Amino acid sequence: MIVLDFNGNSFEFLKALAKFDEEDNCLLVRGDAIPLLQLLPTRYVDLILTDPPYDPPDDNPEQTYMKGLSGVQKKVVAKQYARILKWTGSVFTFCGYSDVFKWYELFRKHGLIFCRHLVWCYSNCTSIRFTSVRRFKSAFDEILWFARSKDWYFDNSGSVELNWFNEPSFVGWRRSAEDNPQEKIGVTPKPLKILRVAVKRLSPKKGVVLDPFMGLGSSGIASLQLGRKFIGFEIRKDVFKLAVERIKRNFNSLENY
Repeated sequence: MIVLDFNGNSFEFLKALAKFDEEDNCLLVRGDAIPLLQLLPTRYVDLILTDPPYDPPDDNPEQTYMKGLSGVQKKVVAKQYARILKWTGSVFTFCGYSDVFKWYELFRKHGLIFCRHLVWCYSNCTSIRFTSVRRFKSAFDEILWFARSKDWYFDNSGSVELNWFNEPSFVGWRRSAEDNPQEKIGVTPKPLKILRVAVKRLSPKKGVVLDPFMGLGSSGIASLQLGRKFIGFEIRKDVFKLAVERIKRNFNSLENY
């Protein structure tokens, strides 16, 4: 495992990337995804599996625990996704209802091919209350799957997974290795069950999975467990530290690594 604190030195990042290509399976970088994406080689990534910061919801525009990406940042991210994906590659990204259509339009604009619009409905939605909000509350996350070309990779072997979207959401909770809520923190980890299906179906063995907005590293755990190579970026120091610790625990217990 390679861990790097990116301070804008592109040489150090490219050196770490070369080492990753030659002899490692996991590269974790603490830094801003925008410049880091621009340093990745063209046609390099098999799967972008990510959960970028959502736009603030209409009923809470002053949300401060996590700011969404600006319009300019979204444009840069979409452009870089289209550049770094292999022709057989895919983007599998979680979205909020406030920004799903923005991402859809940007991906289409940059030549990505729409495959599916998926919805993860929280299995614990009965815990959601109206409080003072004068509208229906959302109890789901939206997921967009786009591909770089019509030759996208898809593993259609075996039986279709059933109920793989029937998972609870623990907003603002860090999870244990078993996906149980463990500690309150300003992130929303996605269920490993959903991430494993995405990795298994949309990337080949030993393929490169990228998460530019890694959070606590669940996408990395799912990727490594299924024999893929993983690159993760995270800008927040406290969250990055937890992600490294969490992935290391899983990384050290994996067979063949």
